[in-house]
Amino acid sequence: MRPAQKTCKLVAPDWAALDTVWRNDLPFVLWPVGNQPLLAHWMDEAVRRDVELVELYVADRPAEVRAWIEDGAYWSRRVRLIPIRNEAQAPEDAERIDHFPGLKAPAIPNSATELPGYWFELQKQWLAQRSPETTTLDDQHPSGGWVGPRVEIHRTARLTAPFWIGARAHIGPGCEIGPNAIVAEGTILDGNVQVEQACVLPRTYLGRNTRLFHAAASGSVLLDFRRGCRADIAEPFIMGSVMDRSLKPGVFGRILALLCRLLFAPFVWLLLPRWR
Repeated sequence: MRPAQKTCKLVAPDWAALDTVWRNDLPFVLWPVGNQPLLAHWMDEAVRRDVELVELYVADRPAEVRAWIEDGAYWSRRVRLIPIRNEAQAPEDAERIDHFPGLKAPAIPNSATELPGYWFELQKQWLAQRSPETTTLDDQHPSGGWVGPRVEIHRTARLTAPFWIGARAHIGPGCEIGPNAIVAEGTILDGNVQVEQACVLPRTYLGRNTRLFHAAASGSVLLDFRRGCRADIAEPFIMGSVMDRSLKPGVFGRILALLCRLLFAPFVWLLLPRWR
């Protein structure tokens, strides 16, 4: 007789009604915590437990969760996603994905204004549990934090652990990172930017002399954890998406114009006699 599969039952919290501040397109279990979505940390935990089958009960946007699961076949674990109308339909023994695996959950948010701060508490939990024994592509910085591949950090930047800087991030001169700072992959911090008790999401630009404190920046969206509010920044020189930033006239524009003149001037002079 074939032995029963070792199964892990998980239920995703349905906090769609609470997400009126950030208004994220994804359910809470797919919000980033450190270097990957919260659900990915639980999938890693299933691998550590040597689980063969993960039963995932989802009420909030199960289609988005299913699409993400199907893109993560590298876990080598079977996942059975079960859509439900509400959390009460999940089995009583299902673990709730509202905290970091193995750690105690912070105080559960009771209002929309509390949800962004609760999410950042999970970020701090992820930072606190990192250790040199963790299997990761990141390197431990001499100051005690973590730095991903191909990160550029100006020699005048000051880093205070705990912090994490994701792959291909650029940290400009005079920047202050940490403590409790998440600077995700592909971000660009201009000169004299301060990120403390804060989170910069992937491919976000922060302009010169800006300060992010008890807040998160995602493109042009600013989330204030203390006030539980959102602001949309229209000025791209303050903050915005790295992909949306266009080349502005200035030093780089003048350099580009000079290069064009040097490259194409000889061809123009060759053609001048014909124009005459």
